[in-house]
Amino acid sequence: MVGKYQLDEIDVILVQDNGGVACPAELYFIKLIKGRNPVVSPRFGSCSDLVDIFVKTDRIIVKMPMFAGIAEDPVRLKKIGNKKMIYEYDGNVLKENGKVLKSNNE
Repeated sequence: MVGKYQLDEIDVILVQDNGGVACPAELYFIKLIKGRNPVVSPRFGSCSDLVDIFVKTDRIIVKMPMFAGIAEDPVRLKKIGNKKMIYEYDGNVLKENGKVLKSNNE
């Protein structure tokens, strides 16, 4: 568990699954509303385990660098490493760089 957050009357848990060398980390949110079943967001992330989290009253923002994996070209590694992925979750919709992410089931 990365953290527990509050969006209005909704509790939201951010969870990190740890992977291997190819993709060290994936994230997902779990929305908790009293008297209802938990709702899990689509998995997301750039595979990087370096995350910055910002909480606003109406959304949670997760910023992370693009993950280059094991790159042999240092110029490519630096170029990719300087790019950021931005994820926003409002308790219902998850966006990646402004575009809605759909679950694998949709």
